[in-house]
Amino acid sequence: MFLRSAMFPTAGAAKATKSLVHAYSQSSWAAAAISAQVPPCISALSGAMTAGTLKTLLSISGVGVRLFHLTFRTNDATARTIRVKITVDGTVICDATSASISTSGNGGLWAGFRSTSTPNAPITITSNSVLLIEYASSVTETDKITAEYFYNTES
Repeated sequence: MFLRSAMFPTAGAAKATKSLVHAYSQSSWAAAAISAQVPPCISALSGAMTAGTLKTLLSISGVGVRLFHLTFRTNDATARTIRVKITVDGTVICDATSASISTSGNGGLWAGFRSTSTPNAPITITSNSVLLIEYASSVTETDKITAEYFYNTES
């Protein structure tokens, strides 16, 4: 019998993620093709960004959070790097900057699946009280990075 709670326990019942160790949590991570995700993912354009300045994608506090999907990808072929910083319950679990990316649609994955055509093992990020996701581009630009994510909260 498959128990969903064993595969995806609720945030309140799980321990917070203390570290994130995979290809996109390393310095100079290599970008890969990231497919546009289907619902229930929320897709968000970056808006105006200043080169090298972190911008907040998500800031959730006061509840447990289980992040099921998080990707960032470029929307054009301008050469840039992407920095992603993830803080869980006050601990930075990932702060890594890509190698130069100059292909539209390329980026990285921090939680979930890379694409529906090439699924990989699901990665989830769990917080007990605070989740902060920030990112930066090496270029001053507007709407040139797309983030996609989905999560649930628990009291």
